[in-house]
Amino acid sequence: MEIHKPHAAKTWKEFFIELGTIVLGILIAIALEQTVDYFHHLSQLHTVRKELVAELEENQHITAFNRAKFAKMRSALTEDIAILREGDAAGGQSKFDYSWQLARTQDGAWQAAKQGGVLELMPRDELRRYAFVYHTMDDFMAAVTPAVTRLQVAQAITQRTVDGVFSQRGRDDLLAATSEAQGQLAFAEHIMEFEDTGLKAALNSH
Repeated sequence: MEIHKPHAAKTWKEFFIELGTIVLGILIAIALEQTVDYFHHLSQLHTVRKELVAELEENQHITAFNRAKFAKMRSALTEDIAILREGDAAGGQSKFDYSWQLARTQDGAWQAAKQGGVLELMPRDELRRYAFVYHTMDDFMAAVTPAVTRLQVAQAITQRTVDGVFSQRGRDDLLAATSEAQGQLAFAEHIMEFEDTGLKAALNSH
């Protein structure tokens, strides 16, 4: 923006007219700049919303996948406990199922929006819904990690058999590890339900 020096005013009236013209020109320039910034921010926010919605829809599919896998693991662990309590552990590791297959939810669009500062343009209620979902996803991963670790520990214990037969200590250790895995998975699954509720609320708001 360039401001050219006006011709020298000969009267106070001319001076104030020229001054007013300059001030008005500056105000118009500032208003135009702010208008351009406003529409640019609207465009950014629109793009971020589309990316977040796409990511949340993908995470809904991932959550559905995980729910099915949790049901399978829950059933397998119940069977493992039954075998151990009945004392029918002959045959060793072949009788037990400590497998797991879970998918990690995605947060790339959310992290990019945070780093780009676009979330500051979002209405507070909308931002709160997104924040709840992504924080719950983090909580889910924090909860499921020790559960998966316990499944791997239980799987390792099944390797202790001698000629397919567990010692009493091996049986007790496996029972403890299996029970712990059950509890940890139940806790992670509970958090996953909060995650699913948040996903639905965020998506239904659009």
